[in-house]
Amino acid sequence: MTTKQVRNAETAILSIVMRHPDALRGIQVRASDFAIQDNAFIFGAFQDVIADGLALNTDTVTECLKQDDRYSVEGCDEFRLWGLLARRQPLESLAGYIEIIRGPEADEFVPQCPGEWIWSDFKGTFAPREPVQYVVDGYFALPSLNIVYGVPGGMKSILMTDCAVAVAAGMPWLPADFQDPDSDSVETKKVPVRWIDFDNGHNLTTERIEATCRARGIDVNSDIDLKYVALPRPQLQCDDASNVLSLIDALVLQGAKLIILDNLGTISGATEENSSDMQKVMANLRLMAERTGAAVVVIHHQRKGGTGAKVRIGETLRGHSSIEASLDTAFLVHRVGDDPENGNEVELLCSKSRRLYPETREATFSFIHRSNTKDLYACHFTGHRKVSLYSKMNKVMQAALKAEPGMNQTALIKLLHEECGTARTKTEKFLASSEKDNWVQVQRGARNSKLYYSKEYQFPSSPELSTDLGKLGNSES
Repeated sequence: MTTKQVRNAETAILSIVMRHPDALRGIQVRASDFAIQDNAFIFGAFQDVIADGLALNTDTVTECLKQDDRYSVEGCDEFRLWGLLARRQPLESLAGYIEIIRGPEADEFVPQCPGEWIWSDFKGTFAPREPVQYVVDGYFALPSLNIVYGVPGGMKSILMTDCAVAVAAGMPWLPADFQDPDSDSVETKKVPVRWIDFDNGHNLTTERIEATCRARGIDVNSDIDLKYVALPRPQLQCDDASNVLSLIDALVLQGAKLIILDNLGTISGATEENSSDMQKVMANLRLMAERTGAAVVVIHHQRKGGTGAKVRIGETLRGHSSIEASLDTAFLVHRVGDDPENGNEVELLCSKSRRLYPETREATFSFIHRSNTKDLYACHFTGHRKVSLYSKMNKVMQAALKAEPGMNQTALIKLLHEECGTARTKTEKFLASSEKDNWVQVQRGARNSKLYYSKEYQFPSSPELSTDLGKLGNSES
């Protein structure tokens, strides 16, 4: 924390208390918390005036400073007090400024070289810790650095707008039934949300946030903390640490815990995204997450060419490899369904996670337009867990074996191919895995063929009858 940043925070606190004296009674701050001497003297005078039961104003504070022989100290005079009154800092920002001067960084020793690093002993790792908190359960942790990426027009921004509104309101995200928000949904933690747009512009960003809020029954009287900027100036340049630190200070004051930036290419400054200099950009974004304690989500693009059978999904993230390497989680958003180019169905697939991989979800975008316009009036996403291929195959197989116990391998492979579209090799691997994991029971039939039964099937107690049934099952097939 620089001297200038500390002085600005201390001056803001003095200004707020001068204009709102009652605030002094509800805050845990001492004069000794102030690093700048004249600010400490003035705050001490504030406390003395209040303790004496006097009104807090320029006259009473001036008299108190004079009695303590501090009025002549530079910065401790009537002109300074009038200057504090003239500042118009909002009362709501007081807690944020206090966090700056009382936070661990205010008195923290800052090493000037690697030789002065402060080492942690392994024994400290056994100290009790709170469980990791998530703003979106299993997806975005506090703090964390994340990327959501996909092709242009792939609905990643509107999907994250839906997420931002859900988090700001503390509502479930991607429910299976929008009329029943708890139906197969993802839990969220209600926190202040900040959306920083350098891509879509003010009109479109405003339209999307309004439409998403309206779909959730949120209006101007709702108690949520969601703020946004669109194409602000000066430009955010994440390759410049001082530029990023100025934004971090503002976000700390606002208490932001979900910060969404759209998009990486527009906030990287002069850095070319395929160069190793992206490490500096990502390091500054990591600093943003750590200093604010927030989940930082950056929207980015997928490289041209998309995914192939032999390409790891994470490798389709556009830009230098240091981008993916720096992340806690990365999510690919891509269209699925009958119309993968223009349809309203998308898949949210985790391509990297430093913790447990969250489940893949499919989501459907629904919307209505304003009358006689093409503007969004209300919009939202519904979603559900994506059923894995093996889960789908197992469901089909169990149903078939309950209906027809003793189905032979050839008939079962044919059924799975028709119902699930799987090739013979993949189906054989699935059946082998099912046998190993006891998803099915297997008997030998005529010519040593395999006959399959559901895992719940109860075989007759007589061995002879069991053998006859096996042969019967085989002859019928």
